[in-house]
Amino acid sequence: MIFDAKWFEKNQKKIIWLANNPILKYWFRYCLRINEIPTNTKINYIAPDNYSYDAKEINGKVRLKTNFRTFNKYAVRMRRAFYPLWFVLHITDLAVINNFCPKYNLGYDILTQYPNVSGAVDGYLERSGIDETLAVIRVGAGTAVGKLVADSTCAGLQATSTNDQFGTLRRASFTFYTESIAGSTINSVDFALKGTGKANGLGEPSIEVVASTQADPTDLVASDFSNVGATSFASNAYADFTTAGSYTIFSLNATGISAASSDTDTYGFVGLSTRTSWDLNNSFTGIWASMQATYFSCFFADQAGQLSDPYISVDYTAPASGFIPQVIIF
Repeated sequence: MIFDAKWFEKNQKKIIWLANNPILKYWFRYCLRINEIPTNTKINYIAPDNYSYDAKEINGKVRLKTNFRTFNKYAVRMRRAFYPLWFVLHITDLAVINNFCPKYNLGYDILTQYPNVSGAVDGYLERSGIDETLAVIRVGAGTAVGKLVADSTCAGLQATSTNDQFGTLRRASFTFYTESIAGSTINSVDFALKGTGKANGLGEPSIEVVASTQADPTDLVASDFSNVGATSFASNAYADFTTAGSYTIFSLNATGISAASSDTDTYGFVGLSTRTSWDLNNSFTGIWASMQATYFSCFFADQAGQLSDPYISVDYTAPASGFIPQVIIF
């Protein structure tokens, strides 16, 4: 069974019924790990890597919100949650129906692992193993990349033992496949990270969200360390970055919303990167201390359990010519 976009489209009415049924929705949303919205909020559409909710008709147009992930979370959850049922149907097809009444075949002869069709990716980028001033390290070439990480630093700076110099500068990149809302008017974008730790050994910069302009939005390489934006889309102070088990929300400003709209219409991917304000502004305003570090860490998409993945929530108005996604149930 391949849980691709066609499968979701074909079975959308059944999926939405389960997601909104007064009793079954609690179980079904838990299976899919949809935990960012209140259970009394109606879900209008579910795709392999996103879901739409809170649809409203305003002046003849549909306005709603969609939460996008950096991977096909809901396809993966469907397979994991319902694997026992698929397996029973698989055995029934092979051992019983195909041998005695093939015309009633259920269509579950083959069980297939779901591939990551959208190709969105997240991970960290860094320049490390050097001894340089901030001005030099921030414009140097990347030396390492981490794509299959569960929990790691998403923005940080570590000093060496040489006065006012640094050995590691860390950034992170997150891409989201948003082609399904191309042509829509984007009203707001919230970027969410669940923090796992932070340290202020060198001081307390803010954490900034900028554009990720990596060469390939479906992959990360060390050279993408340099492919990050120089304009802040959103910011949170050190004190406001929570590590208490809840998400820290970065609400994109007008520049960020415009960039997200352009990326969606042109490429199908929205790319965001995280940097410290020291890194972004080329200004170290902390107190240098030998071998000390300041950093922010968060969960990435490869964190087990899928209750803590990075995501963006997009509030948008669909184009007058049609509503995307195609299925809406008010």
